[in-house]
Amino acid sequence: MGFFSEVEISSRTPAGCGTSCTRYRSCTTAKVPLSGNGREGILIITETPLEDYELMRLAQTMESLGINTTEDCWTIPAVACSGDDVTPAEVQSCRPNVLAAITKHNPRLILMLGKTAMECVVGHSNSKIAFGKRKGFPLLCGKVFPDRAFPGTWLACAWSPSFICRKETKREYDPVVPVIWRNELEQILDVAKEPPLDRPDKVVLLLNATDTLGMLNKLAVGTKPFAFDYETTGLKPDAKGHRIVSIGFAPTVACGYAFALGTTPEWDPVKVAWKSIMGDKARPQIAHNLPYEFSWTHKCFNVVPRGWAGDTQVLAHLEDSRPGHSGLKVQSYLKFGVPTYDDCVSKFIRSSHADEDRYGCNALNNMAKAPVRDMLKYNALDALYTLRLWYWYKEQGVAANDGEDYTIHG
Repeated sequence: MGFFSEVEISSRTPAGCGTSCTRYRSCTTAKVPLSGNGREGILIITETPLEDYELMRLAQTMESLGINTTEDCWTIPAVACSGDDVTPAEVQSCRPNVLAAITKHNPRLILMLGKTAMECVVGHSNSKIAFGKRKGFPLLCGKVFPDRAFPGTWLACAWSPSFICRKETKREYDPVVPVIWRNELEQILDVAKEPPLDRPDKVVLLLNATDTLGMLNKLAVGTKPFAFDYETTGLKPDAKGHRIVSIGFAPTVACGYAFALGTTPEWDPVKVAWKSIMGDKARPQIAHNLPYEFSWTHKCFNVVPRGWAGDTQVLAHLEDSRPGHSGLKVQSYLKFGVPTYDDCVSKFIRSSHADEDRYGCNALNNMAKAPVRDMLKYNALDALYTLRLWYWYKEQGVAANDGEDYTIHG
């Protein structure tokens, strides 16, 4: 598949385990390899090797959904030997086995059952999602999503059959739990019938006032919704010294644009043009976290934005109110499989702890010191993914559709 290095998919001992495995020397259990025929292209990843009764529970549930786990699936544990309290080091040691299986079989669906299984796969391609605060398995459980690390493949998370079996032995057992589990598996299998679609990301960096003004003049006469995003010196614009550093916008789902908002006289016509666009109620505008863009527009351009068509952060929250779900980086990954793309500017976005303690949300960050091209690319992608997200919700019928073709895959 081209995403994994030769080292990642071959650094295994003859026994089949990672060379740094902390259990390798002392483990007396069998190292469980991949099994199954994979007729339906489904790779099931469990946390550790399942007990016979857990395998039976999984097989019975999948059979009720028309899937034979032996014939239709491959099954591999994230950690190949038995044991409790799996450590991150052990997951990392066994990860090459799992990546090798994915590379070899190119499944259409990777079904990750349990937290450890999710951390094995998503932890490799998007560690911020897998291990981030208010993210991880509680956020991804029940989700079906693409990942550009695995082209043409759906990823999905669900409870482990071990968890279901443990629940069934508890005195306070809730019979709804296995029903929810089965329903989630059914939804996953239904979504994964067709392969995920992807489109390339294109961004244009506008590096001078003349080119920027030309694009804004074209944007001003458009009639379809466009998305925009600001990079600023802080969360709120009210303290002295705050300003908008750059502006990203996406008039179509094909391309995002961004420009650094200069302070010299040649940028004055650009500011006038942007102010005019913001004040035009006939020009539909999309933002991810509308109050943020609203307050900065009002403060820095002395205009009230008039053309709001929607807020994708609100739509994401309406879809799923779990903490962490509505963030743009999370949504870009869950909907479009986009890997982390803010590493180049993340250290500039943060304010110092001292400033945060003193000024709160008005603390200054260092975004104005970020490398211009890195900042503009990041800004343009924010706008582009915001517009794609808006159209995704249009397709799902979550946002009101005005009859126009908003397909993001066309």
